Amino acid sequence: WDRDGELFATAGTSKSICVYDSSAVMQMGARVHCPAVEFEAQAKVSALSCNPYVKQSLASGDYQGVVQLWDVNREKSVWENPTHRRRVWSIDFSGVDPTRLASASDDGSVRVYSTTTKESICTLQNRANVCSVKFHPSNAHILAIGSADHRLMCYDLRQPNTPMLSLQGHRKAVSYVRWIGDEIISASTDNTLKLWDIKCGDPRRMCVRTYTGHTNEKNFVGLSVSQDGYIACGSEDNVVHVYSKHSSVPVAQYAFNDKASGFTSNRRDKGGFISSVAWSPDSKHLLAANSRGHLKILQLSKT
Repeated sequence: WDRDGELFATAGTSKSICVYDSSAVMQMGARVHCPAVEFEAQAKVSALSCNPYVKQSLASGDYQGVVQLWDVNREKSVWENPTHRRRVWSIDFSGVDPTRLASASDDGSVRVYSTTTKESICTLQNRANVCSVKFHPSNAHILAIGSADHRLMCYDLRQPNTPMLSLQGHRKAVSYVRWIGDEIISASTDNTLKLWDIKCGDPRRMCVRTYTGHTNEKNFVGLSVSQDGYIACGSEDNVVHVYSKHSSVPVAQYAFNDKASGFTSNRRDKGGFISSVAWSPDSKHLLAANSRGHLKILQLSKT
């Protein structure tokens, strides 16, 4: 979603980035939708991030390791950086300093860029593939990363040579990290999410809660946290699962169905998995997509 929730962007293996007008999509319902703006990328796109201050600025990372900035108003790429040697899995703008952009790659590095100088200003080296990177919501110097070696780490960019925290608890790769204040939610292909209190002081007690109920053993299925403390994640059973921060089991679920492909309303699409989820800035809507290229805008219901 963009800064105001008026636009959302999608991307994938089609090598294109599509930007949609969210109000127009919701008014039209389940009809065929055309993007307001479409960019042609050089490779399959694996990560997107909208600038939290500059509304028209969108960043992407692709399978060839290229990080790009796109101007939605001018409908073109305004900058690209090919310094990663392998696929970029994650990209994130700082919410405090919108000129800072971080990318995480299969080459085992995290790179932090200045969008004003268009150069890499810091590089974090990891011993394994880096699957996710996320800036602290109120500190532009702190970021969390999730690694294929099962670890979750926090870095202070003022001392980038050594992580300030290295947390272990997952049994497989950490595919996503997201902040809830000073706490971190991590997702792993061990079928769990975990909540970490990094101010606890004792690394052995920082894992506050483990969330189970979804299925995730192989794929990147998405993770997003709302302002209200709801945690949304995808699943390999093609179902969106929503947890409350204080509930270890899902409080809401939504199964993707595709009547056009012969699936009835009470059957799940067995051929796909949820590949991405994102809460809108006001937390009223959840954008969810699956591996078949189907997108839905969902809303929590109290019924």
